[in-house]
Formats: sequence, structure tokens, C-alpha cells
Amino acid sequence: MHDYINLLKRYWLMICVITAFIGTAAFIYLKSVTPVYEAGCKLLIFDKNKSDAMLDQKDMVLGTLGKSDPITTQIEVMKTTPIYNDVIDRCKLVDKDGQPLDPVKFKAGFTIQAVRLSNVVTVSYKSIYPDSAVLILNTFANVVIEQNLNLNREEVRNMRTFIEKQLDNQRVRLEEIEQASVNFKKREKTVAINLQTQSQINTAAEIESAIMKIEGERQGVLAQQKQLEVSLNDPRAQADPFYVSKLNMYEQGKNKLSSLEAQIASLTRQLRSINYQLSSRPQEEVNLTRFLRDEKIAEKTYTDLLSKLQELEIKEAARTASIKLLEPAMASQFPVSPKKKKLMFISLIAGLFIGCGVAYLLTMLKGHPYTMSTIKDILPYDILGTIPVVSKKELFFFRDAPGKPPTELIRYIHTNLNFKGLYSSKHVNLLLSSASSSEGKRTVSLNLACAIAETGRRVVLVNMDLRRNAFSELLQLQTVKGVTDYLTGSAGFEDICSHNKEFGFDIIDAGKTSVAPVRVFLMGKVNEFFTTLSSKYDVCVFCSAPVLTASETIDLCRYMTGIVLVTDMVTSDTNSISAMNALIGNKGLPVFGTIVNRMNSRI
Repeated sequence: MHDYINLLKRYWLMICVITAFIGTAAFIYLKSVTPVYEAGCKLLIFDKNKSDAMLDQKDMVLGTLGKSDPITTQIEVMKTTPIYNDVIDRCKLVDKDGQPLDPVKFKAGFTIQAVRLSNVVTVSYKSIYPDSAVLILNTFANVVIEQNLNLNREEVRNMRTFIEKQLDNQRVRLEEIEQASVNFKKREKTVAINLQTQSQINTAAEIESAIMKIEGERQGVLAQQKQLEVSLNDPRAQADPFYVSKLNMYEQGKNKLSSLEAQIASLTRQLRSINYQLSSRPQEEVNLTRFLRDEKIAEKTYTDLLSKLQELEIKEAARTASIKLLEPAMASQFPVSPKKKKLMFISLIAGLFIGCGVAYLLTMLKGHPYTMSTIKDILPYDILGTIPVVSKKELFFFRDAPGKPPTELIRYIHTNLNFKGLYSSKHVNLLLSSASSSEGKRTVSLNLACAIAETGRRVVLVNMDLRRNAFSELLQLQTVKGVTDYLTGSAGFEDICSHNKEFGFDIIDAGKTSVAPVRVFLMGKVNEFFTTLSSKYDVCVFCSAPVLTASETIDLCRYMTGIVLVTDMVTSDTNSISAMNALIGNKGLPVFGTIVNRMNSRI
């Protein structure tokens, strides 16, 4: 985890820039996007004409026969296109071209949901205009309630219409019978019949009316029996909790049918007996009796139809909507979209994730050893210490910033080398090298030499990279001669050595630079050079050229007491480190460990 935290520290600026960019983009979007407001209302759905608390067992059983969920049914009715067309017409809603809104697109702005464990349905509508959303939603609720009222009254209205037609037909028939009776009386000069005959006619009319009522009841029982048969014959019928009750109702229905049929048969026999008695009268009286009987039956039927019509008119007026507006829509002061706080929070989190992802991807693409574990997996040596990022003005931090952490870290590296037994020899040759250039060898070797000199040892810092005068450039020294001049015989040892009491150690730079250092090392004075160094100094710190770019570096390792490899969290790459390990790993060289430079580097 610590290694990944260091990775984030290295790329903190880039991560902050990406996060700020995404956050700024989200802020600009929030400022430019049109806010959307949502209005909501609540509708209460109930059965006005039948309360659950008043249902007996028969009603409950019959209610299970093909009965659907009323809440779901009403929601599906609310989603029908005619309702939205009606709302569009009432609110005069048009599109950009001045045409009425498309009901399908208009419907997409509505959300209809049932509140769990209740008969309440919530309806919401979104619009960029809060007042318009309220108007549209309240209009929608009114249209739904009106349609529901019409649907509730439709059944009774259809029955009333049917009765009105039957009543008109029966009135015409009654008038025709009455006129035929009057004509018969005028023609036969017969005005009335005796009371006994009149009584028999009234009885016959009542019996025929009773037979019609019982027959209607019988047809209702037959319909119920067919419905029960379908339910009982279902393969899953026995799993129904009302199965036994339905079975009992079916048996009771059969008994009821038998009873009704027996009543019809009994009344039919009585009617047949009365008709027989009436037919035994004189022919003129029989004909008049027939007219009077038909007139009485027609009058009775007309009276019953008229009574039924009045009853249906009362029922239709009493029918109310089974949907009520529980809570009307109100204008909202705050938009529901976009949700500014949520979007800004998500954008910042997304920026952090994207920034971290880009940082990790860049590290993988560049091949940088973004964690200490990566370096340990490639180089099989101990980590002697780490050096944090220092400014270019403080590269000689051991002298310029003695109280800061980098100075203490150099002392820590010096202590680790001591524990490794590096200083147990009378004379020590310590080489600092790396896989490629710009990995901090010069800075580390300079400050490490200063730390060693602090212990009282005689120390010299030698630049073995003959391609450049590294320390003269860093410390702004006027170096004329150096290692190259000594090895080529053009200068003595005292000529190339720079004594500086301020530093506490001597410095030998490259001197005359060479594009082919290998030739310089082959001139035969290398052994003499190292012998002279060992006679004058306790510790010689060498800063060499990179292992992968200078062939002489591996040859120099033969003269060393110890070797330290420098890696850099910014410029090093895993492929170069692996190649360096392949070159030195199988030669038995005294590699003491690795120093990680710019550990908390920032890009």
C-alpha cells in the first residue's frame, strides 16, 4: 500500500489537473444545462360500491374467479393513449412546429407507481417549466378521475339504455293491446266481465310475471355454475385456498337450480289450470278474457320495467369514481435534474479514478519502477536507502541543507553500508553506477562522500565517466586536468586532484573528456592510478558511466571493494534495470545494494 501511495505522490499534479478538468467540465455543464422540475400528486384507488369489510364468504370466493388486481388495472388504464391525448387537447400542448405533441413522447415524461402495501398511486411529471408541470399533472388527474367515473357508470348506463328501449317497445305493445281490447268491446258490444274472471286474469298475469323473474334468476345461477366448473377443472384448483368453498357453492348451485326449475314447473301448471278454466267460458267471453289477460300482462311488464328504469337511474347517479385525488400537484422550487451536488461529487470521484488510472497506465507504458516492490523483484539486492526529490539548488544538500531529511537519509545509507562490512577493509573502493544516465549517481556519490568524510576518513570523489566533467559542472569548479590526463601521462596525480577544505574531501574529475574512454583505460596506467589512490585515501568513491552505455564500467568493477546501484523512480525503466542485472548478476561482483533516488518524485 505504501508503494501505491508513493505512486500517487509522484503523479499528484497530473491527478489534480485531471480531477480539476473533469470537475470544471461538470460545473460548466451544470451552468449551461436547463434545469428540469418535477411535480407529483397522489391518487387513492378504492372500491366505492363494495367494501372488503362487508364481504361475506360467498363474495370472497366469487371475487377470486378471474378477478385482477384493481391497483395494477387502474395503473394500466392511466397509461392508455386516449388519456394523454385528452390532456394534450385540454392543455393545448404543441411542439416546436406548432403541432399537437406526440402522445408517445408526452407519455415518457410521466412516472406512475403504486405505493407498496397501500391503495395509493403516485404520479409525477417532469418539465423545464415548474408551473406547466403542475398544470399538466393536475389536468391528468382530472382526466383520469373523469374517465374512471364514466367507466363505473357505463355498466349501469348500458342497462338503463337497454331498459329504455324495452320500455318503449312495451309501451307500444301495451297501447296496441289496449286499442285492440277497446275495438273488440265496441264490435262485440261487451263492456266488462264478472269479478271471478277478472280475478283469474290478474292471477294469470302475476304467475307469468313470477315465471319470468324466476327464469332470470335461473339463468344467473347457470352462469355462476359454468364459472365454477371452469375454476374447479383447473389442474391447480386443489391448491386454491377457496377450493372447498367453491366445491360447496357448486353443489349448492345445483340444488338451487333444481329448486328454481321446480318453482317454474309448479307455476306453469297453475298457469295452465287457470288458462283452462278461462277457455271454458263462452267464446266471446274467452276472446275478451284473452285481450284482458294480454293487456294485464303487458301493463304488469311495463310497470316492472318502469320501476327497474327508475332504480337504474338512482344507481347511476349514486355511482362515483373509484379514484380520488388525495394530494394535488404543487409547484416545486428546486429542480430534480441535474442534481448538482451529486453530479459534482461523482465528477470529482471520477476525476480521481481517471487520474489514478492514467498515472498507473503512464507508469506501465514508460516502464518506470513505480513501487519499491518492482525494484526488489528485478534486482536481488537489499535497498540501502531512498533519496527524496530535492531542488536543483540543493543538490549538494549535505552541505547546503544539513538539517533536512535528505541529509539524514544519506547518513542512513552510510550506516547501512557500514553494517554490510564495507568499511572493515583498510582501504575501500566504492563504485556508484546505474543502468542509464540521469539516475542520480552524481548527486548521491557527492553527498555520500561528504557523509563518509564526516567520520574522519580520508575520502576522494572520483569521476570515472570520462565523457563529461560532472562534478565541475555541479560545483562550478575550474578543473583543467583529471583522470583522462593522468591515464594518458599528460599530468601527475597532484595536478588532477582538487583539494577543498570546505567539502572535507578531495575531488578528481574527468579532465579532458574522451569519446572513447575504453582506449584511455587500455593505456596501462589504470593499476598505477588505483595504487596511488589506495596509498593516499581511506575511501575512494567512484562515480562511473551507466552500465548499459559504457563498456568500461564492468571492467572497473574488478577494482572495487563494493558496488552500489542507483535507480531513479522517474528516469529508470524496468527493462534497463533488468538488462543491468543480467550484465552484472552472473559475475560475482560485490554488489552491496540499491539506492532509490527521487522516491517521492512528482510529475
